[in-house]
Amino acid sequence: MSSDEPNITPPSPTDDTVDELPDGSEPSGGKRKTCCNCGKDLAGHRRFKDSVGYWCKDCHRTDKARHKANETKCGDCGRLTPIPALQEYQGRRICFNCYKDALARDKREHAKRVSQVEHAKHEKSTLMVLCAIAAVLIGIIIYSHFHNSSPPPAPSQPAAHHV
Repeated sequence: MSSDEPNITPPSPTDDTVDELPDGSEPSGGKRKTCCNCGKDLAGHRRFKDSVGYWCKDCHRTDKARHKANETKCGDCGRLTPIPALQEYQGRRICFNCYKDALARDKREHAKRVSQVEHAKHEKSTLMVLCAIAAVLIGIIIYSHFHNSSPPPAPSQPAAHHV
């Protein structure tokens, strides 16, 4: 090392390091990893990645706490859900999945009620038809019983014998 070069020491291994090799050197290749929020150099330190980029541990915790403050538990399942994502259903606020399940359950119950009403109407109309057929058959039987029977023959008077 010459006296012109600054003395750069690699970061010391700590619990937060994730990309140091066992000998203490950093892996070669790749671009520099900096926090997308504060710009901190994350080489050799714990970091989190999402669609925006890399986050340092502190920014990640702050962001998570900020978003968690806007969450509440679902009234049905108890999962943490962002407050704007909650749906109003029968006087309570529930998450989208519970809302979807409740609507499907309501639809099934409505179809069942409608089906039961229609089934009862069909049974009643079938019963009325059967009663009408029975009444007609009874009427035919009574009519044929009285129509086909002839009055009993009158007792014949013994003929008067003339002597």
